[in-house]
Amino acid sequence: WPGNVRELKDIVLFAAFHAKGDTISEADINFNLSEPEMPSALSLKDPTYGKKMILEALNRMNWNKTNAAKLLGISRSAIDYKIKHYGLKRD
Repeated sequence: WPGNVRELKDIVLFAAFHAKGDTISEADINFNLSEPEMPSALSLKDPTYGKKMILEALNRMNWNKTNAAKLLGISRSAIDYKIKHYGLKRD
């Protein structure tokens, strides 16, 4: 791995979030990015996708808010705000 451990962790978390199934494939990993970028269609700035993306990130990270926030590229306090704003609850 050419980068640091934080960059590797970010790539793996990004791949886990975007994997189609339970297994990360080569297609899910982009080694050319030092910082994973969210596709613009999945941006939390778009209210159409905000609630869905937060809920999906929380579920993928077993409701670990810190890791879900990292996947989404937002702060822990921002995810807390959005959980309250959307009235999200763990099933």
